[in-house]
Amino acid sequence: MPIGLQTFDENSKIVVSISDSLGKVLGFGDTGLSNGSIAIPDFAKGRGWYSVTSGAAEFGINQLAPIITQDLTGIRWFFPDFPLLVKTPMKFFYGVR
Repeated sequence: MPIGLQTFDENSKIVVSISDSLGKVLGFGDTGLSNGSIAIPDFAKGRGWYSVTSGAAEFGINQLAPIITQDLTGIRWFFPDFPLLVKTPMKFFYGVR
């Protein structure tokens, strides 16, 4: 018996199956107000991900969000140079599939 979520069509063929790739949360991060990065060795396998959990919803017209990126070494972020805007920290979590 398969384990996971599967969707079948009218001919009983699998249309969608997410049973072979479930995500695992590895940790949480906070950008603070400075540029930075987190080294995540498990990202070297090429299946890393992150999701922003707070910060974006509180934005006003004069606030600046960090640019967050990921690669095979981890997650990094930086604030673009806009001195008239107020930097806004972001919280996020990350993991692997």
